[in-house]
Amino acid sequence: MSKIIEDNTVTMKDFRTNLSEIFNLAAYKGERIRITKNGKVQAAIIDKDDLEIFEAMEMAADIKAYDKAKKNDGGGYVSFNDVVQDMGLEKEVGLLDEKISGKNK
Repeated sequence: MSKIIEDNTVTMKDFRTNLSEIFNLAAYKGERIRITKNGKVQAAIIDKDDLEIFEAMEMAADIKAYDKAKKNDGGGYVSFNDVVQDMGLEKEVGLLDEKISGKNK
């Protein structure tokens, strides 16, 4: 591994200077590189396979939370129109409807 990267961690300054090398380590060698700023980890570079795994895990958690919420909602629901009104989005939804229907060409 590069001399600039110690324990899979690189400073922001070194990250900027060595972006291509760090990209290659993540993309082609599967390294997970942490980027620090002021001594604290602020971001990370990972390969696309890891990203897809994390996204699948997030989706599974969302589905589980949705299923739990549905199970505990007592059979009630909130309509889309109720949400639109509660959030004051009538104008935005109207514009979207016009765009979808082709009235605003």
